[in-house]
Amino acid sequence: MEALDLQISHLSKAYHKPVLQDVCLALRNGSFVSILGRSGCGKSTLLNILGLIEPWDRGEYVLNGRTLHRREDHSRLRQKYIGFVFQSYHLIPTLSCRENILLPLLYSRQRTKRFEALVERLELEPLLHRRVPTLSGGEKQRVAIARALLQDPCLILADEPTGNLDPKNRDVILSLFRQEQKEGRAIVMITHDAEAARAADQVLHLEGGVLCET
Repeated sequence: MEALDLQISHLSKAYHKPVLQDVCLALRNGSFVSILGRSGCGKSTLLNILGLIEPWDRGEYVLNGRTLHRREDHSRLRQKYIGFVFQSYHLIPTLSCRENILLPLLYSRQRTKRFEALVERLELEPLLHRRVPTLSGGEKQRVAIARALLQDPCLILADEPTGNLDPKNRDVILSLFRQEQKEGRAIVMITHDAEAARAADQVLHLEGGVLCET
């Protein structure tokens, strides 16, 4: 796992109106931050910017001492540092669970020995040959987490990862995140569920484009 020192400072983003205003956030290995906010408040936009998927308008993004320019192609940095987990899983229904987990290797020349370890840790062996439509929500999310962890990212960005799950499966996923945090991974989880948010060490609230302590 790579070392992580990520800082965003005075970051702003607008579409037809301001979405993020003067946002500051620091993340290091072992950080676990949850961000609460109502639907449409800009949580996903902030996560996309942290994940280097979309550009910001103003402000500074510094990753391990390097200031990133907002219009650059950051695909290699995403591949090296970041894993994504989504509420809707983003699994390919025509592929098996095994194929979904291994999908990131199609975009990388790297080989990994992590597959077997992740399958064991997440108890996925019985699911590997099954297709996505046959899985429960909790099973889908465990497969999605295995895919996100395959290349050993130091930062996990989770967009409402428990939103489609019942309380039992929600607790399983949050427990997995806490285990990953103990191993040194940083986690940012956006949610509208205050109970799920309390799994993190730091709970922030996004309202009116402003990110602050709750």
